Amino acid sequence: MARLNQILILLIAICGIATSNAAASTYAIAILPATDLTQGHKGVDLEVTSQLIKQLQRQGLEVIAADKVLDFMVQQGLRRSDKIDSFTARKMAADLQCDALLLTTLYRNELTLNQSNMILTLLHGKNGQPVWSEVTSTHLDDSQPLFGIKRNRYLADIQAQQIQTIAQQLVEELPVLPQVKPHNSPPIKIALLQLSQPLIQGEAPIHCRLKVNFLGAAPDRLLLSGGKQPITLHHSKNSDIYTGSFISKVTAGDHKLDVSAHWGDQQKKTVENVATYKVVTQPAQLTLSFHSGTELDDV
Repeated sequence: MARLNQILILLIAICGIATSNAAASTYAIAILPATDLTQGHKGVDLEVTSQLIKQLQRQGLEVIAADKVLDFMVQQGLRRSDKIDSFTARKMAADLQCDALLLTTLYRNELTLNQSNMILTLLHGKNGQPVWSEVTSTHLDDSQPLFGIKRNRYLADIQAQQIQTIAQQLVEELPVLPQVKPHNSPPIKIALLQLSQPLIQGEAPIHCRLKVNFLGAAPDRLLLSGGKQPITLHHSKNSDIYTGSFISKVTAGDHKLDVSAHWGDQQKKTVENVATYKVVTQPAQLTLSFHSGTELDDV
């Protein structure tokens, strides 16, 4: 009977390992360049990024090629991974066909020069929300051998060990991504809208330049309303830039602009109040005042 129990325990353990490895092998992750706050607001550490990729691949995870991740960031004008919002995370996951995104931040200061600190966050690719996070820190003086023999003297050495440990931990704690309902927010994001004349007299032309991102296919039509008549924005040479000119309204005051995207005749998404222009019909009231004074030489 004891022998039978041992066999059953062994079979359960083997099934658990097989299930874990199967889950890991089907879990596609995009690893973004590690942000290094030590180097300022534009700092990245590609060496740490490369080590994370290799360690997670060794653990059985499917990792998106680094050049594809960098290409996406260049196209979107992203300098650092900590600037990614939920919309951009969803778009990256859709474009790169991955399940999750891993963000890494490194930080040190004058008090922790011999210390490696990391913050790792795993984002769900369907909604851009965190599903796992870990803060890890290690110091050069931690776990040193007896009498300092073969002592680690370089931060890069303990950082490599730290990355190996955190990669193993991530795979062990790899969360099951919850099912996500269709996102309620519009599948478009207005990144920038520039107006040639935000202050103008009534019924005058205003040129606009719109930078917009889409989840999935671009719409068939992009309309701008808020002027005298709605206009169709035209796609420029750049994939995410649309331009057009409209005639302002006659009435004085602030007027809001809305952008609506149309996919065929069935689907329509509108983003309201993306910009405002002001119409003035009366000349500005100027006041001229005279003040007496004394020159310094007269004192």
